[in-house]
Amino acid sequence: MTTEKTYDFAHAEKLALTVLDTARAHNTPLVPEAYRVWFEYAAGTQPSLKERIDAIVETAQRVSPPELRRVHEEFFEAEMPDSGMDRLTNRLNAELEDVIQLLQSNLSSQSDFMGTLGEVDQQLSVETQAKDLKTLVTLLLAKNRQFYENSREFHDHLQNADDEIKQIRRELEELRQDAFVDHLTQIPNRRHLDKILREEMDRARQSKKPLCLAIADVDHFKKFNDTWGHHIGDVVLKQTARILSRNVKGRDTAGRFGGEEFMIILPETSLRNARNLCDQMRKTLEKLSFVIKSSNQHIKDVTASFGVTVMRPDDNEASLIERADKHLYKAKENGRNRIVASD
Repeated sequence: MTTEKTYDFAHAEKLALTVLDTARAHNTPLVPEAYRVWFEYAAGTQPSLKERIDAIVETAQRVSPPELRRVHEEFFEAEMPDSGMDRLTNRLNAELEDVIQLLQSNLSSQSDFMGTLGEVDQQLSVETQAKDLKTLVTLLLAKNRQFYENSREFHDHLQNADDEIKQIRRELEELRQDAFVDHLTQIPNRRHLDKILREEMDRARQSKKPLCLAIADVDHFKKFNDTWGHHIGDVVLKQTARILSRNVKGRDTAGRFGGEEFMIILPETSLRNARNLCDQMRKTLEKLSFVIKSSNQHIKDVTASFGVTVMRPDDNEASLIERADKHLYKAKENGRNRIVASD
């Protein structure tokens, strides 16, 4: 999940100027979508976005406007699941348009001031009478006051825009959490798992390193709902999610695949190590027990079955998931509370 990175004003201003230079170097019109891509690229907040841009530059030397639009669609538009996201995106685009106009206005003001200095310098290089010198000084003072007022207004407006953009980013992050986090278990949901799996498969193809996928299913889950009610079934799911998520680290991801099924994505992990990790999870689940306070009933015997596989060169997302799913059902057929791992 992405997390909001905050910037102090000076850093944000420096990044904004870097965006202008980069857009000019690539000859890409600075529309809001382009500004967002170049800003994230300059800030380095999304390594995968930076890798994608660098790959384009390495091949074609520059990023064309159509390519920039494709990058924006891939990294940002896929994260817009509802009208709330669209509303915030429109607000963000409006603020970015204001920032672009402010930057262009400030650059124009700087250019005008520098032009005046150049004219005065030319006139001072020739013999100047006292009255002419006074006129030049008056002109410089007036231009300096104007430049100072323009700069102060620019900084005030940019600070206000910075505050508004931070607020929009916070609201976007809240919506993104709603879109990508399972409400019951508070771990990644199917939408987020699909996104991560797609990215990790691309990365595995490039790095030639293994990528393992596991699907786990809580055994006899219907029994918990039928015997003690759906509330206890929810507790079992939440406890299972807690155990799985605590046993992954780094770029590993455990999320809720749907119902009582969970997915574990394990980049740069051999099939043997993936199996060992899932066995550790399985054994921890075996020890899970809790008491229903209202009835003082002791809940235990929570187990899960796992299907584990490793990505093949010709795999796509569907084939990799299907193979892990087949191994899971084989584990179920073989008696549950066990692991079937195979390539």
